[in-house]
Amino acid sequence: MKLTPYLAFDGNCQEAMEYYKELLNGTLDVKKFADAPETMETPDFMMQKVMHAQLQFGDQKIYACDTMQPNLVRGNDLHLSLNILDAEEAAAVFNGLAEGGEINMPFKDVFWGGKFGMVKDRFGTQWMISTEEMGAST
Repeated sequence: MKLTPYLAFDGNCQEAMEYYKELLNGTLDVKKFADAPETMETPDFMMQKVMHAQLQFGDQKIYACDTMQPNLVRGNDLHLSLNILDAEEAAAVFNGLAEGGEINMPFKDVFWGGKFGMVKDRFGTQWMISTEEMGAST
């Protein structure tokens, strides 16, 4: 298993991640919503926003995106991204976190590969569970 912080931004993800890249002497990979398959429903105003960014520095990573959720405030801008290679184990962890919590995106197959889901656990912690490293199959 691998745990990675996932930051959410209100439209300035690219700027923030470029800043962190310079500060941490890292490499940055950015995918815009416009890069996604047409099957993904995305409002026009989000097309040039960041769907997923991956900053690599040393042996560490930070993921980030621009959120479509209204009213982003500091405190609800962080998710824990947990990568579990075994799909059955990942589903069990996802379902366990969902008990008494709230599923924001069902755990299912996704276009970038593997399975992915988002859930807020009963303590209010936001999780992203995946079976492949995000950004690894593009």
